Amino acid sequence: MKKLLVIYDKEHANKGTYSYIKAIEKQVEDYKLISIEELDEAKITEKTRILVLKPMSEEHEKLVKELYNNKPELDIEGQWTSKFTTTAAAILEMVKEKFGNERVKVVIINQSETLGKPLAKKMLDLGYGVISFNTLSTANEIQGTLKHYKPDIVITATGNEKFKIDIKKSIPVIDLSEDVLKEEKVVRHIPTARILKTRLETNQE
Repeated sequence: MKKLLVIYDKEHANKGTYSYIKAIEKQVEDYKLISIEELDEAKITEKTRILVLKPMSEEHEKLVKELYNNKPELDIEGQWTSKFTTTAAAILEMVKEKFGNERVKVVIINQSETLGKPLAKKMLDLGYGVISFNTLSTANEIQGTLKHYKPDIVITATGNEKFKIDIKKSIPVIDLSEDVLKEEKVVRHIPTARILKTRLETNQE
């Protein structure tokens, strides 16, 4: 099993940062937490895997990118090196757990290079029906598509505080950005720490 090094930026850490750290504590026994200022590349061994928590200053992000450019295998999460991220993997696992081998219809409101696009591709490869949007589409336009497409599940992660959408109560939703107005059948916490643990145990990169 690889050793986990968790790095965060004290000056920019927020509620989500500390919430994720607590989740890691429950799943991973042997990990070390340091601030970005404490990072010493010389002390990183081949048995180390690194999780860098955003938000982070632009200056510190440059340091992280340089580190991963030299040693991409260290990136356990995936977002810095264009791998399938723990967030995307956690969402996919939840959909599989809920629907089994059914070829379900999915709507994804996110087209980022780190989440929406790779998740949509992976789901299409599995035979799911997928429609994806970015926030150039209005809530009304998306609602119109939902009405006619009748998805089995909606996944939304716009990261836009101003974006809000009303989704039919009967449709399950994974909402990572508090985009959805309803509360019924809405999941806002996904098992990213569990995916992280699996990657450490199986030496996945």
